[in-house]
Amino acid sequence: MADHFPGTIQIGGPVPRALVPALNEVIAAAGVSLEWGGALFTPETVDHLTGAVDPDTKLLHIYDEQALYGAFADLEEWLVKNSIAFDRQSDARYEFDGLAASFRSGTGEVEHTATQNGDPTVRLAELERIREFLRAALAERSPEKVRGALAALDEVMGPEIPPLEPFVITNGAP
Repeated sequence: MADHFPGTIQIGGPVPRALVPALNEVIAAAGVSLEWGGALFTPETVDHLTGAVDPDTKLLHIYDEQALYGAFADLEEWLVKNSIAFDRQSDARYEFDGLAASFRSGTGEVEHTATQNGDPTVRLAELERIREFLRAALAERSPEKVRGALAALDEVMGPEIPPLEPFVITNGAP
């Protein structure tokens, strides 16, 4: 049996007007709402979609208290296929860690374990490996080992993810 637990997704950046009907359909099919415990959000028009954008963050923020593994599989797949940026947070539940996932057209999809607030986390074993690199670099005064430590740190941290841009409908082509 599949596990269902809370997840949120924020969508941002430019969305070509021609994609809005399909985006509305995939959002409606996802069974999401605009707040925890809210009514289903089933946008039908451009105005309905843009009217749901958070006035403070300028992002489309949607919620699902019973998302499959805390994710929005079909919606995320559609967003990636259409190069629309998003950040998703899945709560920790049972034996599953919390996850923060992001997509930007320049960096692709990136996923990290995360706190309940969506802050990425790093496992202690990964940091211990980097500490050993740094200790060896210090003891040997080796620039090569310092570069190795930085490479290990870059590997653990993954690519830098730029912040989401405001959600806007554009007249450009998809």
